[in-house]
Amino acid sequence: MSQLVLSEPALAAAKPKWAHTLFIPTACAAVSIILLLISTILAATPVRRYFAKLRGRNLDEHSSTRQPILRQRAGFFPDLWAHVKEHGGPTVFAWKSLRLLACLVLTGLTVVAVVSISEGHNTIGTNEYEIDIHSDLDALIKKRGNKHKKHKKKRAGWFSTAEWTEISLCLFYTYTTLLAILALTLAPRFRAVSNTHLVVLLLIALGVYVWRDLIPLVTYELHPADAVGGWLTWSRIGVLTFTSVIIPLCIPRVYVPLDPKNPSASPNPEQTASLISLMLYNFLDPIVWVAYRAPKLEYEQLPPLADYDRASYLRKRGLNKLDPLLRTKQRHLFWGLMEVFWKEYCIMAIMITIKALMDFTGPVGIKYLLE
Repeated sequence: MSQLVLSEPALAAAKPKWAHTLFIPTACAAVSIILLLISTILAATPVRRYFAKLRGRNLDEHSSTRQPILRQRAGFFPDLWAHVKEHGGPTVFAWKSLRLLACLVLTGLTVVAVVSISEGHNTIGTNEYEIDIHSDLDALIKKRGNKHKKHKKKRAGWFSTAEWTEISLCLFYTYTTLLAILALTLAPRFRAVSNTHLVVLLLIALGVYVWRDLIPLVTYELHPADAVGGWLTWSRIGVLTFTSVIIPLCIPRVYVPLDPKNPSASPNPEQTASLISLMLYNFLDPIVWVAYRAPKLEYEQLPPLADYDRASYLRKRGLNKLDPLLRTKQRHLFWGLMEVFWKEYCIMAIMITIKALMDFTGPVGIKYLLE
């Protein structure tokens, strides 16, 4: 009896085509749609009124701070400028518009990839065994024997795995484009939700491409899974990196006052600095240069105090927890500080842990290079 030897691709054929890693962004987009629908339903007035009754509160008192401000229309350009200022200024609006343009580019590149596959060119790392092959040996042999007869019929009625994957990515990027539009047009509350979903989805998509195509570049044995796509693959990775990493790091943050009734006339630069500026302390460069060039720095030249550093806010936040005369139960000062500044301590602990772990990357990398 002759022995049937299965190749490695055939052994991997039991995995369904929907298990392809490039379907992860589309699945996450579906979860995002469900979460957005739930949040929209919960934000509806009848639902809020129902929950307000359950908690014994008045809906008008509970949601008075969320009432929209009606403005008189003064013309297209004045309304446009007011809308830009609501986003945090022209810089923030320009970055968001650039992100929308990048999402449109990603959608267009994916449409080109779908057309290329339909013309016989492959753009992702798939093989013919990923197309619905049973693990049963008899079914596999039968499918191999009738492969040429059924190929045209199957292609006429269904898409291949590569086509399904690219179509799903096209739907994903179309959804991110819609989120980018909503992040530019909706009210501030829903705008923030759309922006969060958009950033998370783009990071997930980039993570999938990093796992498939970038991590193999730092190894000796592995190769990028989607290298067959050529310029389509690398251009999408480049635009996706710019959209999901560069823009969130460089876009300035919008000033949100702690007390909406008493906002700062000019917020501290730390409150509006971008994430990369916070990490590199670039927001301090103007005051450093002024102090370097001037023989004396006047009090008026110092940046305004941030909301969360004001004595009135700090007193309201922690005096009742730190003052032993205001507490009925005596405890050590350490526990009071931990209760007040728990968020700051947690961030410091996470940063120290990350730094300690990253200190091992050099020795570990040298070890594997020498091996």
